[in-house]
Amino acid sequence: MNLWGGVAAAEWRVGYYHYKFYSSTSSESSGEKDELREIKASRIQVVGRRELDMAVQVINQLNDLPDELLAAILGFLPWYEVMRLRSVSKKWDDLLRSKEFRKIWRGRDPNQAPLCFVGCKDFGHSVYNPSKNRWQICGIDYPPSFFRFTNESAFSFRTTSVRVVGAAHGLLLLQLYRPRNEKGGRSMKIELFVMNPLDPSTKKRISLLAHLEDHFAAKILGLVWNDITQSHQILVQYQPELGWLEPKDNVSWIFYRYDLQSGAWEQLARWPRDRLVEFQQPCMQGGSLSCLGKASLSIMPDRWRPYSLDASHKNWLREPTWMRAENLSFPQNVQFTALAPHNHGVIFAAGKVRSKQLDYGRISVLQEFSVWKLQSGQPAQQSKKDVREWVKISEMPEAIVEKINDFKKQKQFQSAATDGFVVVANSLREGAMFDMQKQMWWKLPAHPSSYATDAPYHAAILHCLDLRKLDVHLCEPRFDIVL
Repeated sequence: MNLWGGVAAAEWRVGYYHYKFYSSTSSESSGEKDELREIKASRIQVVGRRELDMAVQVINQLNDLPDELLAAILGFLPWYEVMRLRSVSKKWDDLLRSKEFRKIWRGRDPNQAPLCFVGCKDFGHSVYNPSKNRWQICGIDYPPSFFRFTNESAFSFRTTSVRVVGAAHGLLLLQLYRPRNEKGGRSMKIELFVMNPLDPSTKKRISLLAHLEDHFAAKILGLVWNDITQSHQILVQYQPELGWLEPKDNVSWIFYRYDLQSGAWEQLARWPRDRLVEFQQPCMQGGSLSCLGKASLSIMPDRWRPYSLDASHKNWLREPTWMRAENLSFPQNVQFTALAPHNHGVIFAAGKVRSKQLDYGRISVLQEFSVWKLQSGQPAQQSKKDVREWVKISEMPEAIVEKINDFKKQKQFQSAATDGFVVVANSLREGAMFDMQKQMWWKLPAHPSSYATDAPYHAAILHCLDLRKLDVHLCEPRFDIVL
């Protein structure tokens, strides 16, 4: 049985595939050249233990094939079938986990619903698996290796004080706090890792700049995919006034970018810290970086606005910085948001929360949740103003909103979005997902338990360093993304 829900070795299907395989053969007598072989895998459906003998027979036939040919056949299967077939034998498990297989995997379905990771201080980490339409608890029916890491000294350790702080193009960005001194102590530092959720045992540690390890001064904004350079990038905001830089450097917040492909850090932009703006939700489309921002500590509640990166020296700051779209504030005041690229543009998902009085006190419930896209309007004659506007493309049905609010407990809400899907979930793992292509909403299934994290007391203390109690991220399952 495998770790993704466990199915018997007999319960798998190969499907029907037709592809061309080129191989080179040599013969001194005939001098044969490269020849074309056409391989057809007949459809096999095994649904019960009564067919176990037939399944074993088919597996034995496939085992007789060269590994290269077997990998080519299985490489057309969708990700969830590959996960099931790992349980067939050790040979298949090794083959399907190999980098060679992952590089030739062709089973991606761009319309497949993504995995949804929900992390909550009070209830631990869970994953919504769309192929099974159920939740899996990290460390129980999602591999325990999710909580295992290796530090810069090649020392392996386990910790449950983990946050998923970003997701993009098949990878997750994980953040954890570690003592600066391995023997313990109160001085903490940030550590970052990237991980493919289909292979949680393999993680890549990110070497942070020394001052970005400061958990007081560094804020991890997220992970983005640069479709121009074909690389993942990590965005970090550094607030020197909270760190240990010289006082002369305390006038600006500094933004950094790390490129996973080149392994290099670069300073991206500055922002005057006296212009208090909360930045979040980085997004990249066509090589252009944007994010959400709104004024913090203002007398009147500010609206979220899109900010774009201006890398020139011709802007108001005379150096690379963020530029606010003055006429593109979102159409309503919202409490939680998500920004994502979509069809050469961007979408914005936003929700409102209201307070509800019950016999034992007040709780937070979802009021509404909508998805918007940026659309060009009709420009006025000789007008240089930005005439784009936000247009609502869908709103969560009231029936689903009522079901999400059905549980009478205090909760926090967050949302996340990808190119094709949007999700909203609360700390109790109640939520709904929206398919933008099909224009369809559906409620996520009930979580199997009110499981609380098994973090020991000291790990729980480390977890308290984060003010945010809930993280929600969507990640497309991709075997072909190799660290």
